Amino acid sequence: MESVVVLSAEFEMAGPLSETENNIYVGTYEASLELEGVMAKSTWYSQEFGDLELWDGELNDHYLSVYTVRTIEVTAQVELHPKTDEPIDIQILSIRSEH
Repeated sequence: MESVVVLSAEFEMAGPLSETENNIYVGTYEASLELEGVMAKSTWYSQEFGDLELWDGELNDHYLSVYTVRTIEVTAQVELHPKTDEPIDIQILSIRSEH
């Protein structure tokens, strides 16, 4: 693919948070990502892409737009502010996809 844009992302907790230190938690989230990409027409018509949908077949003479939805699992460490419980630092520990 020539380029990919995330159109939307929705996150839901996949399990409980576990506290590792004071105000630092680790949790797993499931994310549903809507992705749009630009692809050469010659690539689209020369291969099978079962998980991609044609979004706009007429971007120009050489490129078209495709769309897909992916579900990923993200494990993150979140540090919360001690007084407000607002996130002050988020670190991605792992990302897992079935594709």
